[in-house]
Amino acid sequence: MLWTLPALWSAYRAFVVDRPRNAGPWIPVGVVPQTGAWYLLLLVAPLLVIAARRLRLTSRIGRREVAYHLVLLGAISVAHAAVYEALLRAVVARPLPYSFLEGLPRAATVEVHLNVLFYLGVLIAAVALDLQQQARDRERRSLELEAQLAQAQIMALRMQLNPHFLFNTLNTIAMLVRESDNDRAVQMLAGLGSLLRHVLEDIGRQQVPLSDELEFVQRYLAIEGLRFEDRLRVSIEVEPGLFDAQVPNLILQPLVENAIRHGIARRAAAGDLRITATRDHDRILLSVRDDGPGLGGDAAADGKVGVGLENTRVRLHRLYGAAGQLKVADADGGGVMAVASFPLRSAPCAVTVGARA
Repeated sequence: MLWTLPALWSAYRAFVVDRPRNAGPWIPVGVVPQTGAWYLLLLVAPLLVIAARRLRLTSRIGRREVAYHLVLLGAISVAHAAVYEALLRAVVARPLPYSFLEGLPRAATVEVHLNVLFYLGVLIAAVALDLQQQARDRERRSLELEAQLAQAQIMALRMQLNPHFLFNTLNTIAMLVRESDNDRAVQMLAGLGSLLRHVLEDIGRQQVPLSDELEFVQRYLAIEGLRFEDRLRVSIEVEPGLFDAQVPNLILQPLVENAIRHGIARRAAAGDLRITATRDHDRILLSVRDDGPGLGGDAAADGKVGVGLENTRVRLHRLYGAAGQLKVADADGGGVMAVASFPLRSAPCAVTVGARA
């Protein structure tokens, strides 16, 4: 339809204007050159699609972009005129009173308005298709994020929070009951119930304020503190103004759990766990450091991490692309430091996943 309408209009114009100047029948004189020239533009449509993708609707249109499209429009107009003049000479009954080169400016001028409409039509259609594809991609990424969040919450409920954590917590509660230390046993049970309730209540939230995330981690650490007693020393430092920053839900817990399991738990003496939140220009850095034995040479060189940390790395990449990063390495002075970094935002990003009915 995009090519047929201007071709028919040009054929009608040829019937009114060009037919009196030649002796040929109207059908070949009007239809053949006009429709042939227009349908030949089908061959250049892919070039226009490429041009449309170089000029996004959301980008700033400068002189360079305008010049780029004017040059391309001019080239298409000249090509259209050349094909028309060649076909016209092939079907007319007698020689035309002007040469091929003399006819090019006339043909290009007569059809310029249709060429402009054709050019804009293809550009708009190409950009619309491109934007539609981008919308599909955003929807696909949103669905992937939802699945990733659901997986993270299921892993938390099954204790990526860790099965070992749940098993050890229940064993500690049983031991406290046998020792008649009922107050601590009740305290640990209450903490465990509060932790699991928090996870269930947050289903569907892809991002939360940093203050909420720290509250969840403190509940987790309270239970671990009862299990390790004086062997676990925790410090939390947050740069002013970051408590309202939006962070991925359940982003800190895998880092803390990994530090306790592979750092603090491997020490006979007391160990230090340090959690910090800092700003680096337009980025936020969440770091968890322990003073355990470290990754070891091979692990540090290969960047090996556990399933929980790899899951965290994937979630950051899905949320922020290349701007979401997780780095795990041996810390200066001993131990391991895990740093999650991503763009600093004070409101949830547009891909926040909502609960499904």
